[in-house]
Amino acid sequence: MKVIGIDLGGTKVAAGVVNEKGKILEEVWTRTELRGGWKALKQQLVELCKDLQKKHPGVKAIGVGSAGPLHAPTGKLLDPTNFGWTSPLCVNLTAELTRALKKPVQLENDAAAAVLAESWKGGGGKNCVVLTLGTGLGVGVIANGKLVRGGRGLHPEGGHMLLHPGDASAPCGCGNLGCAEAYLSGMNFARRASKALGKETDGKTVAAQAQAGDKRALALFSEYADLLAHYLHNIVVLYYPEKVIFTGSFAETNALFLPQTRNGLETLIARRLRTLPLLPEMKVSRLGNRAGILGAAYIAINKNYAD
Repeated sequence: MKVIGIDLGGTKVAAGVVNEKGKILEEVWTRTELRGGWKALKQQLVELCKDLQKKHPGVKAIGVGSAGPLHAPTGKLLDPTNFGWTSPLCVNLTAELTRALKKPVQLENDAAAAVLAESWKGGGGKNCVVLTLGTGLGVGVIANGKLVRGGRGLHPEGGHMLLHPGDASAPCGCGNLGCAEAYLSGMNFARRASKALGKETDGKTVAAQAQAGDKRALALFSEYADLLAHYLHNIVVLYYPEKVIFTGSFAETNALFLPQTRNGLETLIARRLRTLPLLPEMKVSRLGNRAGILGAAYIAINKNYAD
């Protein structure tokens, strides 16, 4: 069995043909077409899928792991925070792509897709949290072997838990101030770094500066590590994961924040550690940036995975 897995984000879209054993047979990466709204994005996704199907006949289904908010059971995107649309706010992605491609299409939150991929092929285990550090901050949770959903079939938008309510230095795409995403996503780290350094920059550049010993760059990563430790405290007391796995392009800078984050989290849950070994293993995904494609493929292969 062959399926197409699509990892759809606010910056890039990745698509791959994947077999039932989780082997990626071919993949393509490109910038997400958002300037023309849903119409342009739909055309981009249809063309990507058609091109892959020409090279790999026999594709049975398509899975899409997308930035949210979204409603997976009905296949609807619900005014995605980092897509910048004004109209229409909500679209039925699965219905429209199914009609265009004549194949069954399944939709899932991108972080949920990533945690499913980690459980399937990454050794995530039965109690795992995935944080996607990219344009936004995605959070996917598997607890006791099952994907965690919120009420009404919605995916928990963990990136929009408030860390510092009302912080004008941390505007979030959702319209609030002080969301975790406003500090911890790769895009927002770059935005805050640009303001602190007085010039436009990006995460890779600041990471290179920090690795070279630049004090201001190191301070930015230290602040990030501290904020991440406090955020993970909230995650630990909510879900008690055994593993926290980081994915997304900003996760590649982990050597500059993860050791401090680990120490900070251990301090924050010190009392709880007296009775239970609740400090989760923290690591970067061994699946790399392919977790999204694999998770979307898993959804296409196992359409009843969330039942």
